[in-house]
Amino acid sequence: MPQLIRSASSLLEYAIETYPPQLNASTPSDPVTATLMVTVRRKAPSRNVRCDKLSLGLRTGEGGPAWTNNRSVMTGGVEGGDEPGQGDGWDWSPRDDGEWRVFHFEPTTTAEFDGWQLTVKVFEIQINNAPGWADLEIVEKTSTSGSTTEKTTSHRVQKAPKEFVFHS
Repeated sequence: MPQLIRSASSLLEYAIETYPPQLNASTPSDPVTATLMVTVRRKAPSRNVRCDKLSLGLRTGEGGPAWTNNRSVMTGGVEGGDEPGQGDGWDWSPRDDGEWRVFHFEPTTTAEFDGWQLTVKVFEIQINNAPGWADLEIVEKTSTSGSTTEKTTSHRVQKAPKEFVFHS
């Protein structure tokens, strides 16, 4: 089940999901490869939100706050946003920024959230062997009028020890 994430400064809200739904730290005999899916929509139903760019940052390295120590195999993808007014398709590109692997998602043309939603994805996340809370940073470049500005939302996703089993 997705986690709905909102921040005071953001104009968009995010439903965060992973596959597998519960992440366990990898072990040498049982590596875990995950997909992160972030579904994006406007937060206030009565206001349209123009969006010039979305970025997902995943911390990389060896410890609990890191998702993976193999940043180079991760890839991105987009579902939705293909229609006029929705960006006419979105491009993605990764880059490294210190301890972070950042995926930038940009519309081909103007994108205005007016009730539709977009799902941005990161595939092939080889989960590291450290249990903990993996850091995720989402940056939106948005506005309801005038120039767009960057707004940041931070979130953490649990990576449980291999022996841990989630129950509903």
